[in-house]
Amino acid sequence: MIAVGKYIHIQKLSCLSKMPNNTGKMNAHKVTKTIVTSPHIYKPVGPYSQAILADKTLYVSGVLGMDQKAQIICGGAEAQARQALENLKHVLEAGGASLLSVVKTTILLARMDDFQAVNQVYAECEYLPTYLFMIPPQAD
Repeated sequence: MIAVGKYIHIQKLSCLSKMPNNTGKMNAHKVTKTIVTSPHIYKPVGPYSQAILADKTLYVSGVLGMDQKAQIICGGAEAQARQALENLKHVLEAGGASLLSVVKTTILLARMDDFQAVNQVYAECEYLPTYLFMIPPQAD
């Protein structure tokens, strides 16, 4: 397994965070958080949101190579990587962003043997960051 619509407001949350000002003192800063969901991909399979928009930053949760029915795509790591990137595009669009907006990606691999196939699919996506962080499976 590989972990990698329109804007729908499900819930808005506000909180105060402390931000340092130019004098070194902390000022309260109101942060509005909006849960972002795309109707074009599977519903979350756990207690998390697809993405959270906090002020002007979109934080995307793990996106998997699954279809809209939350079934893992057949065809191995390459097919799953393509689907995960397609799902990522949908979540980004739902949050008003695109692949051009992505600053960092982290890819988790269940099998290090899948590295080449996943890396090739990622390399074909010209708009993603060129610095990639992959976490290999834990050694036994």
